[in-house]
Amino acid sequence: MDFRIEKKDSFQIMGLSGHETVDTPRPEGELTGVWAGFFPEYNDKLNDYYTEPFWQIGAIEYEFVDGKKKIIIGAEYKGKLPEGMSLETIPAATWAVFSFDYPCGYYHYIEKYNRIVTEWLPTSGYKRDESVRQLEVYYKHWEIWIPVLKEKI
Repeated sequence: MDFRIEKKDSFQIMGLSGHETVDTPRPEGELTGVWAGFFPEYNDKLNDYYTEPFWQIGAIEYEFVDGKKKIIIGAEYKGKLPEGMSLETIPAATWAVFSFDYPCGYYHYIEKYNRIVTEWLPTSGYKRDESVRQLEVYYKHWEIWIPVLKEKI
């Protein structure tokens, strides 16, 4: 699995914020939950804000809490907040970044994420930083950004 380790300062994401639930229906090939709400109303409004390194970005909590995971989808905030957008802060972290070719979507994401957690993470010398949301980044390829901490030897 191709990956790189990156350290990033805290940054903010602007866009559509909401919750995914344990029982959100996920028909294969269809947008669901917050993603389904994002594209018709927010994507075009953010086209001019999609810039490196994050382009279009989603930040998802690590675990379900009371059956819900908080998510925000949008672009990196750089000083101008379009009307109706939420703004959320992602703390400084070290990230293991995995790049993939398309197609993407929920089922591809789950497959790749499970490989990262079961194959890469146990042998990497890192552990998952559960206090920081994981990221999904989309542009010419898609990436999964896992916040990590170096394990003590």
